[in-house]
Amino acid sequence: MGFRLTVTRGKSEGKEFSFTKARVRVGRNHDNDLVLYDLNVSRHHFEIVRDGSHYLLKDCGSQNGTRVNDSPAVDAPLKDGDRIQLGGLEFEFTGSDTQPHFTMDDDTERAELFAPQSPEQRARLEEIRTSAVSLKQLRELKERQDSATPAVARRNGGGKAAAPEPPKSPTRNPLLETHKNLPDPSLRRRRILYPLAGLAAFAVPVVGFLVLYKPKAQNLSDKKFAITQDLEAKSFGAGRVDVPTPERAQFAWLSNGGRAVVHFTAGGIEREDEIAIVLNGEPIVNVPVTGQAWGGEIELKLDRKRLKAGQENVLAFVHKALPGEAPRWGIRGVSLSEIALPEASLDRALVALKKADEDVQNKKIALGNLASAEDSYRQAILLMEALDPHPPQYARAEAQLKAVQLELKEILQSKLFLAEKAKKLGQLQEAESVLKELQLFFPKVDDPRRQQIDERLSALRGPL
Repeated sequence: MGFRLTVTRGKSEGKEFSFTKARVRVGRNHDNDLVLYDLNVSRHHFEIVRDGSHYLLKDCGSQNGTRVNDSPAVDAPLKDGDRIQLGGLEFEFTGSDTQPHFTMDDDTERAELFAPQSPEQRARLEEIRTSAVSLKQLRELKERQDSATPAVARRNGGGKAAAPEPPKSPTRNPLLETHKNLPDPSLRRRRILYPLAGLAAFAVPVVGFLVLYKPKAQNLSDKKFAITQDLEAKSFGAGRVDVPTPERAQFAWLSNGGRAVVHFTAGGIEREDEIAIVLNGEPIVNVPVTGQAWGGEIELKLDRKRLKAGQENVLAFVHKALPGEAPRWGIRGVSLSEIALPEASLDRALVALKKADEDVQNKKIALGNLASAEDSYRQAILLMEALDPHPPQYARAEAQLKAVQLELKEILQSKLFLAEKAKKLGQLQEAESVLKELQLFFPKVDDPRRQQIDERLSALRGPL
């Protein structure tokens, strides 16, 4: 049993790597099973592990993260056709029992495949900025090294080279001796070029320092940032972030007293108590551990009892530093939606809940029923939000809403992948058919998911 990785984007597109090993590690370091000489790839980026009859992808704490089908992945199952993205590269995963002539198995030495055989070859390979290093490249390097062997050694069959003949005394040339005291015609040129070369040797480092030097980033931990759409594209925290807030990242908004839900993505969280989420000065929960990479999107519903209706509210991500620790954490994609609540009514909520359940049962009859169920579950939750305490149906409606949203997300991702694959194969009609079917799942034209589908369809059809 084995699998293949096919390069579908980046240098060496179309190239295949086949493996039969139970664990295959991929990265930029030469001790990996698959070496990718790309500076955007970490030394040990990710690994693929056999789990019974299936395979799992595990991120090794890479700097830039690993994505599967355009979604961040830390520990994800793999199936045929999945796209693995890292740096500027993309691989397509295919499980296969039939292997080509050359495979990586447990008996194959890594050094024979990717590890350099000598310091000279290693230095040469590390200069190659490519997506993969193949055996052909190693053979070419070996042939170049062999061609540099002295001709005397080759004539002696690769054995001990013959002793060189003693140099002969130079023959006197009276004509050359006659002109040896004439002025050197290149002397004037050297007198000009040498000082210029010295000046350039001094100027280049100075100019490089001025260009590359960046002043120490300002600490904006005490600043409050208004939650807007522009905020979603920025990252906050410590390390390689857009906005340096090493101690805390604070976000403010004016609450209408409704149902408030915040979405964000966290990264670089190494401890369970490293980042605390604080609402209006009161700690509510800790950010989950993500490791060095960025994790998936997190949804957090805020307690209405802690919100200040008609006033400024502050949501803060507070970092707890350890002695001697250099913080490296981040929060990005921060967005908040707050929906004004209708008049509370358990009877109306139960009607909406019943309709939502019926739509889920009839989801195969009409493709738009799942989206309709999503709306009805959301309406039921809003009608029960102000009830104190919440009735038992409230928790069930929330759980059902999350399940429907997850199912719709999986449908959207799988259909978009099929449409993109058909487009790459030149099957434009098939791609258009898949996108039109996907529109039926999201009938509301103002739904962001429907707008994403419409954009793909317009790009596929081209300008009218």
